[in-house]
Formats: sequence, structure tokens, C-alpha cells
Amino acid sequence: MADIPESKEQGGLEPSFSALFEAMPTACVLVDEKGRCLRFNPAAGAFFDNNGQDWKNLSIMEYCPEFQSSGQLSREQAGEQMRIALSEGVSRFEWQFRSSQDEQLPAEVTLARMDAGPRNIVAVFISDLREIKRAVGALDAISGIAYTDALTSLYNRRYFMDRLNFECGMFEESMQPIPLIMYDLDKFKHVNDTYGHPVGDEVLRQMSARMRKCLRSGDLIARYGGEEFIILAYGASPVMAEVLARRLREAADSEPFEIHGKILHITISLGVAVKTLTETTAEELLQKADEALYAAKRNGRNRVEVYGGRI
Repeated sequence: MADIPESKEQGGLEPSFSALFEAMPTACVLVDEKGRCLRFNPAAGAFFDNNGQDWKNLSIMEYCPEFQSSGQLSREQAGEQMRIALSEGVSRFEWQFRSSQDEQLPAEVTLARMDAGPRNIVAVFISDLREIKRAVGALDAISGIAYTDALTSLYNRRYFMDRLNFECGMFEESMQPIPLIMYDLDKFKHVNDTYGHPVGDEVLRQMSARMRKCLRSGDLIARYGGEEFIILAYGASPVMAEVLARRLREAADSEPFEIHGKILHITISLGVAVKTLTETTAEELLQKADEALYAAKRNGRNRVEVYGGRI
């Protein structure tokens, strides 16, 4: 609860408070106990988009829809919050305002009772939730860029390694198997050299979409680099991991890709490794999956190999 010394020269506000009120970046409206507007600061004018309209002696309810999203009448709900602010000093809640153009204005509102001599004045502080949502959306977009492969829309290597290191670090507590399936496209360099990189890029996109359809909802697939991809099938048993790898191989080989009028038959080779021992680090597990993958390529491609032999 703050004191506001009165001054007739400043329209009811002491000069230093008046300057602060005008410069405040947060939208603020001073109202009396009946909700009549006494003063808007510039930020509030911008929030309500009132285009210089005369707000004096208007009720702040003029800037509210008839009903709130809860279904309650705005006037009734506002009255309840005003009574709380006047009795307890402050009230905080989410609210729907409307602009002069009838645009919905979602906000977080804080009502603060102010001491202004014999009058009850309430400061209505308004945080624009549209700005908060836009900021969150921007952060989500930045995060998506940081962790997503632009070509395939799969996760990238950075995100995958963060997740794999976390899961390996939690292994002693969970004791859940951590299977890795690493695969790459067979003879992919020939595709790029023969048909060009635009065709090669489309092969990667379509193959990624086909692989994703084979996975469980909790499986994590990422582009590890170039034409090499990796899957974390967390919680799958060793046998389930091998079965999943064979399903992926069959999906790739099941039908050709039609790209820019060309029919291309693309196969993949896969290596499987499963962390079941506490001494296996993320790096060691990756090395084992990589060795299994190259065994698959050495043994003729278009096949699945499991590190250490069949599980």
C-alpha cells in the first residue's frame, strides 16, 4: 500500500509520482472505488488503443466484455476483486479486456489500494498476456531452431547427445535398457553424384518421414550427420530393439521413392547397441552402435547387425 500525496496542480497527484506514473512502462489506470477512471498512463492508452478518446469519468468496465472467459459477468467479478483489493490491499487475477476496436485483450491484472488522503484510489496494473505469449513463442521458435535439423525436421545431433547423456546419467536409478539404433542410407553418395543434391535432400526428407512412422511415440530419432541417423528407443528390451531395427529396414526397402519423376530404390544399413551395464558411457554406447552399423555395411548392406552378436 503506497501513499500518494495530493496536489491540485498535478490533477490530484504529487509531481514526482505523476512523472513516475507517466513514464511507467507497465499499463496502469487509476480508478476510484466504483471503478471510475481517474487517470491513464501512456502505456495504458496504448494497451487499450483508445486513440486519444476522453476516458475521464468513464468506468473501466467500458473496456471489458460483458462476460469473462469463466462465464461470470465482468461487472460481478470485477466487484469481487475490487472488494478484495480495498480490504486486503492487493488482488491479482487474469482478466479479459477489450479495445476500442472490440479486440480481445487478455491480461494479468493487479489491483493495489493506494492511500490518497480521504479518497480510496486503486491502481490497476495491467500485464499484456499477448506480449508474454509472443515472447514464449519466440523462445520456443529459437529452441526449435537450436535443436531441430532444418532439412528433415528431426532432432539434431546436439539435442540427441543432450538427451542420451541425461539418460545414461540416470541409468543406475532407472535400470531401464537404453537401446541405440544407428543407420545410414546405402550408397547415398551415388544418389547425390548421379541426380544432384536437391534429389538427395528429398530422399533424406522422405526417408525420415517413413522411418518416423515406424517408431513408438516415446522413441527419439535424430539426424546424426549427413545421411546418418540415430534412434534412442528408450525402455525397449534388447529383443524389441532388434525387432524395431528390422522393421525400419523393411520399411525402407518396401517400396521405391518417386522424386522429381525419378524412381529410386534406397536401402539402409543398421547397427544396434544396448546399454545394460553401468560401466557403459554414452560415448562407449555410441561407439558400439557405430561398429555394429559398419559391420552391417561390410556384410553386404541392407541389413541389421547387433553389437556383440544377435541378442
